[in-house]
Amino acid sequence: MDPFLYDDYYYRPRYMRPRLPTKAEERAARIIFIVWCVFIVGIIIFAIVDSTTVSYGPTQKKQAKQKMKKQTWQQKRQTWKENWQRWVEEQKSKKRDNQSQRGRASQQGQQGQASQQGQASQQGQASQQGQASQQGQASQQGQKGKEAVHIHDGNADQVEGVVMFYADWCGHSRNAQPNFEQAAKEAAVPFYLAEKKNAAKMMQKHNVNAYPTIMKLTPGEEPQQYTGDRSVQSFVDFAKKTAKKVRWSDQVETKREMRQERRQDRQQGRQQGKAQHMYDHNAHEMNGVAMFYADWCGHSRNAQPSFEQAALEAAVPFYLVEEKNAPQTMRKHNVRGYPTIVKLTPGQQPVEYNSDRTVQSLIKFAEQ
Repeated sequence: MDPFLYDDYYYRPRYMRPRLPTKAEERAARIIFIVWCVFIVGIIIFAIVDSTTVSYGPTQKKQAKQKMKKQTWQQKRQTWKENWQRWVEEQKSKKRDNQSQRGRASQQGQQGQASQQGQASQQGQASQQGQASQQGQASQQGQKGKEAVHIHDGNADQVEGVVMFYADWCGHSRNAQPNFEQAAKEAAVPFYLAEKKNAAKMMQKHNVNAYPTIMKLTPGEEPQQYTGDRSVQSFVDFAKKTAKKVRWSDQVETKREMRQERRQDRQQGRQQGKAQHMYDHNAHEMNGVAMFYADWCGHSRNAQPSFEQAALEAAVPFYLVEEKNAPQTMRKHNVRGYPTIVKLTPGQQPVEYNSDRTVQSLIKFAEQ
C-alpha cells in the first residue's frame, strides 16, 4: 500500500494513520487471488466439456437408479420363489414316502389278522358237520352275535364274563380291540370293554397296572387273568374255560406273579413283530434295538416308520423310547440327540447306530 495515496498521511496523528500491510500479508493476498482465478477457470472448462458430451439429467439419473433397484429386487424375489418351491416339493416327497411305508406296514398287519381269522373260520367250519350239529350248537350258544358292551364304574357290579381293561393311548390295546370284539360275536359268554377313564375304580379294585389286561369275572370267584396270544380263537377258547382250569382260581395274585404276566405279554408283543413302547419302570428289561426319540423332532418322525417296518421283519426285539416317558433312561444312556438308535445287550456296552435309517440297514444292524 502506497502511503502517498493519502494526501494527509503524514499530517495525521500517528494513532489516526491507517496500518500498512506487511510483505507476508501481500504475498498471501496474491496467492488467494491466484487460487480463486484458477478455480473459476476450472469451473468454466468443466461446464464447457460437460455440455459437449451426452449426460443424464437429474430426472434421468434417478430413473436409472430406480430401474437397477427394481431389477435387483425381481432377481431376489425369483430366487426366493424357486427356493420355496423346492422346499415344498421336498416336504411333499417325504410325506408320500412316509405314507407309503405306513401303508405297507398296515397291509402286513391286516394280512396277519386276516390269516388268523381265516384259520379260526376254517376250524369253525370243520367242526360244523351236518345240519343236526349246527342246530345243536345254535341252541347252546343263543347269545352269539352280541357285541362287546362298554362298562363303567356305575354298572361294574353287574359284570359277569370276559372283560378287557384298556386305554385309548395304548397301541397294544388298539391292536387287540378288533379281535376282542370279533370274539364277542362268536363266543357264548358276554364280553365287556372297560376304558381307563370310565372304570378307574374297577381297575383299582382288580389291581390293573398294564394295558390291555383281560380277565374273566364270575361272582363269588377269583378273577381269571388271560395270558395267551390276542387272536380271536384264543379269546373264544378262554371264554369257554371253567374256573377250575384257570391257574389263578386257587391262589391270590401276588406282585411277583403279575410282573411275570406282564413280562409274558411283552414277550408275546415282541413275537408279533411290533416295536414296543418302553418307560422308565420297564426300560431295564430291554434286550434288543432301542430308538430314543422325541415327538417334536422331525428327524424322529421321518425315521419311525422305517424303524417300525424293520421291527416287523427282524428277528430281534425293537423298542421305542419317547423323551417324556423315559427321561431317566435317556440320562443313563447319555442321549443328547434325536433320534438315537442303540443296540442293548445285558452285560455288554451299548452299541450306537450311526448309518442311514433305512429298513434293510436297521435289520442288518440288529442281527449282526
